[in-house]
Amino acid sequence: KRRMIADAQAVFDKWQIDINPRRVMRTLSVAQMQMVEIAKAISTDARLIIMDEPTSAISEREVAHLHRMIRSLKESGVAVIYITHKMDEVFKIADKVTVFRDGKHVATLPAAELDRQKLITLMVGRNFEQLFPSRTSQPEASAMLTVRGLTEPGIVQDISLTLHKGE
Repeated sequence: KRRMIADAQAVFDKWQIDINPRRVMRTLSVAQMQMVEIAKAISTDARLIIMDEPTSAISEREVAHLHRMIRSLKESGVAVIYITHKMDEVFKIADKVTVFRDGKHVATLPAAELDRQKLITLMVGRNFEQLFPSRTSQPEASAMLTVRGLTEPGIVQDISLTLHKGE
């Protein structure tokens, strides 16, 4: 047990992860758990690490640390598949970008060949100018839902709305 703790501490020190290796996982924050999982993958000399939305529950400071770790991993020859919907992250760390839409492969391109507009076009399947296309039909006259005076103390006060088919 002493050796495992020492080995974990060595990995944490190398990657500047400030977690006591004696702590029980369930007592850690989500961000700390993610860092432990990454450290675990690194400690096994993984050549490929897949991260699925790794920044969804961590602070900006932790995101910056994670991105530094990813750059270091890339420099040491580890491949990182980074799944995200946050475009700013894509442009900060990606070498190549693969876009899937509705479960189908759309494109794989060097990140340097993409800009925000081109990436959005690939993601949504239409030109950037058409991102919010104008309505082609008018809402029907009859109301589908009507709410009058909705009040939930401390949440909403006297809300009224009417929703028509097509809206």
